Amino acid sequence: MHYLTQEEIVGVRKLLRITNTPYIVKNLSVHNSLAVIAIKVCLVHEITLAELKSNKRHRHLMKARVDFYYIASNYSKKRDADIARYLNRHHTVVIHYAKHHKPSADYKTIYGLLDQ
Repeated sequence: MHYLTQEEIVGVRKLLRITNTPYIVKNLSVHNSLAVIAIKVCLVHEITLAELKSNKRHRHLMKARVDFYYIASNYSKKRDADIARYLNRHHTVVIHYAKHHKPSADYKTIYGLLDQ
């Protein structure tokens, strides 16, 4: 298992401050954790982590959630149930995202951020 370096931890803390999220960075592992993906999705879509996890159904929030699901399912190899639990939703909502929604063009930008 790969743990974040000090520079990476400082970077994650900066990202968390930008998204108005309280942070706990103890043994945060690898770049493909759901938390890191969510933070980067929030930065690209200019929303807070609370908005990503909220029950609001605004178009820009739905696009961000679809991008989050698409990246998390393909990039982190997490199960649909784990992704849904992170978003405070039922796993069938995540299955709906996969069947009926396509990721926005921004997901390629987020993929680029994840590789950094």
